[in-house]
Amino acid sequence: MRRVVAIMALIAVAVSLTACKRPEPMTFEELFSPYNPVGHVRTSDVESIRMGTTYREIIARLGATRDVGSGLYVAQYVVDEKLDLYFSFADPSETCTQSGRGLLNTMTFAALLSYDNAIAHIRASDVESIRKGMTYQEILTRLGATRDTGSGLHIAQYVVDEKQNLYIGFADADEVCTKSGSELLQNAQPLVDESEKIGIRGVVKNIVQGKDDIAMLVEGKLEQDTSFDKASVTVNMRSTVLRDNTPITGLFAFSEIKKGDTDEVTFNGPVAESYPVQGAAATVRILATP
Repeated sequence: MRRVVAIMALIAVAVSLTACKRPEPMTFEELFSPYNPVGHVRTSDVESIRMGTTYREIIARLGATRDVGSGLYVAQYVVDEKLDLYFSFADPSETCTQSGRGLLNTMTFAALLSYDNAIAHIRASDVESIRKGMTYQEILTRLGATRDTGSGLHIAQYVVDEKQNLYIGFADADEVCTKSGSELLQNAQPLVDESEKIGIRGVVKNIVQGKDDIAMLVEGKLEQDTSFDKASVTVNMRSTVLRDNTPITGLFAFSEIKKGDTDEVTFNGPVAESYPVQGAAATVRILATP
């Protein structure tokens, strides 16, 4: 009988110890996966992030969420049930160069200037109202939300009076513009609509990786069914990328494009009449790889 009691006591102790054992922390792969639901956080959660924190630590602090990237990691959170916050990184051990407040400011700025926005159509008088010394955030607030066609630098694209493309380039939203609106208009370029035909067919000579897009230099020959022999092409999440006539899925499908590929590009609307021409891709068809 004593033996039975002793065994029961040992079992009770073992069960108690098991119940008190802390659960194993979730791995990064469990916290951050394409199969997770999108995480919901508060502004104060994001504001607690310090500059220099690794992305692994940021994900651990904000909690499990979905990876919506392809090629790059792209974390998506819903903040205060109002706004989507996205941030991308190549390696979980990489350190974030922004504080949480900086990430939130970027989220607000992204509503004004995004690869996903439509290109805004404005009047020359709207641009002329811009004063020298205004920040680029103030300029965008005045001119309205539009598409970012840049890579590395922000490039805001506007169509002025249905005649010209106006490109405004800058590195930071708080940077001060040294030109007046009239001076900006002097750099506007005539519209050339190439959306209905093949813009260029050629070899990818160079690729510059942006945060949410790439800019590639394509060089080829002017053929009967193409319009240009050299083009600077922005490929973003709105662009369709195909290989063997099969669309490549994922937000970052453009990461499949490599230097040395032979590509065929159709532009998304008007291009800037420069040399090489500049425009955003509607479709990129990968014809051959090195």
